[in-house]
Amino acid sequence: MTDRYRTCGLGPKRVNRGSPLSAVVKLFIAALSTAWVAAAAAQTAPPAEAAAPVIEEVIITGSRIAAPNEVSTSPIQVISSQSIETTGKTDISDIITQLPQNFNNSIGQDLGNGTSGLTTAGGVATADLRGLGPNRTLVLVDGRRLGQGSPYTAIQSPAPDLDQIPAGLVDRVEVVTGGASAAYGSDAIAGVINFIMKRNFEGFQVDGQWNENWHDNHDTFVQNLVTQFGATPATGTSRDGRQRSFDVLMGTNFADNKGNITAYLSYRHADPVLSSQRDFGGCQLNPVTDAANNVTGVACGGSSNSNWFQPLTGPNANSVYSVHGSGFIPQGSGVATTPPASFNSQPYIYMTREDDRYNAAVLAHETIYDYLQPYAEFYFMDDKTHQQVAPSALFKDGNPLDPFGAGNYPVNCDNPLLSGQQASVLCSPAQLAYVAASPGQGCIYKTDPVTGAVTSPNCADVRIGRRNVEGGGRSSDYEHENYRAVFGTKGDFAEAWSYDAYGQFFYTTFFNSQQNYLSFQGIDNALQVTGTAAKPVCISGPPCVPYNIFSDGGVTRSQFQYLYLLGTARGTSTLRTLHAEVTGQLGKYGITSPWATDGVAVNVGYEHRNDR
Repeated sequence: MTDRYRTCGLGPKRVNRGSPLSAVVKLFIAALSTAWVAAAAAQTAPPAEAAAPVIEEVIITGSRIAAPNEVSTSPIQVISSQSIETTGKTDISDIITQLPQNFNNSIGQDLGNGTSGLTTAGGVATADLRGLGPNRTLVLVDGRRLGQGSPYTAIQSPAPDLDQIPAGLVDRVEVVTGGASAAYGSDAIAGVINFIMKRNFEGFQVDGQWNENWHDNHDTFVQNLVTQFGATPATGTSRDGRQRSFDVLMGTNFADNKGNITAYLSYRHADPVLSSQRDFGGCQLNPVTDAANNVTGVACGGSSNSNWFQPLTGPNANSVYSVHGSGFIPQGSGVATTPPASFNSQPYIYMTREDDRYNAAVLAHETIYDYLQPYAEFYFMDDKTHQQVAPSALFKDGNPLDPFGAGNYPVNCDNPLLSGQQASVLCSPAQLAYVAASPGQGCIYKTDPVTGAVTSPNCADVRIGRRNVEGGGRSSDYEHENYRAVFGTKGDFAEAWSYDAYGQFFYTTFFNSQQNYLSFQGIDNALQVTGTAAKPVCISGPPCVPYNIFSDGGVTRSQFQYLYLLGTARGTSTLRTLHAEVTGQLGKYGITSPWATDGVAVNVGYEHRNDR
């Protein structure tokens, strides 16, 4: 298996003040000058002690107190903007998922656009340090808490959405995976990811990128398994998953270089990749075991919710059949059926989702006095992602409307879409006699007052697993809009003291639509049919369309269109934060512990969060 990643970048990129290239040049010149002066001075004077470097600012993750000489016992990893640029990746979640501390497991959580569509998708990208769940990983932006990424209640572990972080604006990423909960609380049990943004950019920078995946499908072992399963494996070279991105970064200083304003704008589009476009994703691989339950190999498998009909009453109770022609045949008889006995979902499932995203940000700050340094930030994101999975189905044991409480489906025994053979398989002689005397009735249910058992004199309770192959795959669309604003000020006063106070407003809107999902009420209506085989009608009346799953080619577009139920969801989430803290370096007053080299430091703070 070989994967290649092809990337093209374009756009004028001006080297600006503070860029890595200019910094290296200045450092090299300074080093040569220093070496020459030192060599001359060595002949006339003893070497002087090197001066300690001056630290202008310390940004620390995992503590409220800046201690530049402190050695951390917690694992800390720093990812620089140069490292991010080297990867060629434009989605910050792709960077985070490559970290060894981050898990991308099968907890049913949406961890990004590369998450399997079989999990509970939510259209977000989350981090999961140590595999404890995304809600136990705290995400910060410049040390300030990022709000919950989506109000979608189907997400099992709500957490910040990494799609809100524009990769081109990140200066570095700090990852702490130990002891963070002592500083940040239970939200940080697994760890903290702190995104430090570029706040002093000068110049104008434009970047564009186009890339695609190249995969050589030459795994003959899996290809043979897929062929044996009756599917067509991917061969040759797949070129897919194309991504296009464009971003602009600009900034300038003002007020005699005491202030700066930096702005960022980006657009990104990613094409989807189907599982069947890879040889190793052509089918679901299941272990093969012997009589002692030892694994002896693997084989392709699929879903039994395909062509499964199992009567639970009558003379053929608990036998399993498939539709072939206009009759039933025992499942596993070796005869090819439509749909097949085992359904291959892989040709429908996305390995990576389709995604469109806009990001924008403005950051500004100014030093008016040492004790008054106001700052402001504004971030915006609009993300639309499209997910696709296998066609819907009458899933076995999945009908919540079943009066028997077993999740099965009712079929009236005088349904004209049933052949005589099928009616005799599903229904008892007593039921057939009843419908012969009283045809055209909806399902009648009787409950025994003593035992509570439910029976029906005219309908069979059938365990059905029938795939909607005629209607195509199910799809879901997710859209999130996010706004984040920060206003605050910080500064130093009284020689040993500093403060930081800010207010933050975080707002997210969410919309979801789900297509090609089946209505349970519609299914129940469409399986209770009267009339004739040539002119069947639903007993419930229009707009119901009888659902003919009892013969090959019997399902028409109008039938499954009636069953479709468009699902939508929308919501909002808001985080309001007020934060203030004061830090004192009491060592400057001579307050020092005899067991420490640095002076005593204190931090007093207040924070109020309103999350809804």
